[in-house]
Amino acid sequence: EMGLEGAVSHLVDYEKIAYSPPPPTVDPLLTQRFDRRELRNLTDEERRQRFEQRQRAERRTFEETRLWWVERLAESPRPLEERMTLFWHGHFTSGFREVRQAVFMKEQNELLRRRALDTLGELVLATGRGRARLAYLDGTRNVPRQPNENYARELLELFTLGVCNYTEGDIKAAARAFTGWSFDDDGFTFRRAQHDAGRKSFLGRSGNFGGDDVVRIIIDHPACSRYLARKLLEYFVRPRPERALVEALAREIRRHNYEMRPVMRALLSSQAFYDASSRGCLVKSPVDIVIGTSRQLGVGIDDPAAAVVAMTQLGQELMQPPSVKGWDGGTKWINTATLFTRYNVVSALIHGRPIGPGRERLQRLARESND
Repeated sequence: EMGLEGAVSHLVDYEKIAYSPPPPTVDPLLTQRFDRRELRNLTDEERRQRFEQRQRAERRTFEETRLWWVERLAESPRPLEERMTLFWHGHFTSGFREVRQAVFMKEQNELLRRRALDTLGELVLATGRGRARLAYLDGTRNVPRQPNENYARELLELFTLGVCNYTEGDIKAAARAFTGWSFDDDGFTFRRAQHDAGRKSFLGRSGNFGGDDVVRIIIDHPACSRYLARKLLEYFVRPRPERALVEALAREIRRHNYEMRPVMRALLSSQAFYDASSRGCLVKSPVDIVIGTSRQLGVGIDDPAAAVVAMTQLGQELMQPPSVKGWDGGTKWINTATLFTRYNVVSALIHGRPIGPGRERLQRLARESND
């Protein structure tokens, strides 16, 4: 009834739709700062108990954050907002088992949602400065005397350019540029004394580059728009998009200076999105199976914990991708075990049955993952 233009505007301009659910509950223990002098006065047993108490608070807060996101996915009247948050979560990955700080994961999820339709450069900088990213890819260990290349490597290979578009020298130069990026109890901090201010050669340019400079140079590289275009097409349109289609979207991305709102408006309005070759060709992710089916049938998700368990059994554990690469997706979602579970989940949604064990099973999974 809205027509194509109206429907796309309804999806893309989602801020016009009022929706502000309360944030997830953070265990009060996690807001308390460590008093190292107090810890030194404790016995070994008391320190162990304090540590275990803190671990339980982390798991509770992480579980609440993940359930809060599932509820948003299932209920939000702004579906593209959550879809883009999920897309970026699989792109700028972090996992709780590696980060170990529930508040950091909460911050990153809120950041991806808040910045979902900003420019790619703003997203890269914001996530790169996030405490979850710095913890996940060893940012605090990146110091001049021994640069840590983890973030620089993944930034070039997985987040922006893709393989074969940079050299090992570019990775080393980028790692040096990001030295000094760290965090404290209040968030991101730049430790100037730990920054390598020397001259660097990166992607054909030379200078006393810092992290911001590296990101700007990456965005200027022609491979960046193509890499993002392919990722968007594979996620929203069809697998293995032809080169001409990738180039067409890459031009649109460059034309809008990497701002995602007009890019998504163009993508959702494009002939390619509605072409017959784009129908029925994407294998639904576990989130699509559980959340998408419930929304399509209008049955809702009564037990978000059961939804988390079902998605995990289907191969997609939210806020815990298998690696920094994220989820492979496509036909990798399908095997003999997950196909059977897909049938059961959809059948349960159709017939109004529970889709699986709920919070108790989720808590058991959390304990097992931390043991």
